[in-house]
Amino acid sequence: MKEAYLTFSTDLTYFLNKKIAINLRGELVWRKTYNNLSQYRINPVISYNISPKSWIYLVYTKTDDYDADKGMFYTTDQGSVFKVRYLLYF
Repeated sequence: MKEAYLTFSTDLTYFLNKKIAINLRGELVWRKTYNNLSQYRINPVISYNISPKSWIYLVYTKTDDYDADKGMFYTTDQGSVFKVRYLLYF
């Protein structure tokens, strides 16, 4: 076996009221062969329920990888998304 990884994920949700939720998702990737943290990802999400089964999402994502030569993390992916999910009745 060349590489072995462990992935830890978390998902914390807090409802401000019935329509607004704040969600924090995270992920840590541990590289067992070198015994260090090789990557982490953070995704805060704000959700707003505009009507039954219809949501508006605002998401931010950031992924950092570990550079063993420099001994520090650097950002490899970063961005935000605005999404609308609307249920149409026929």
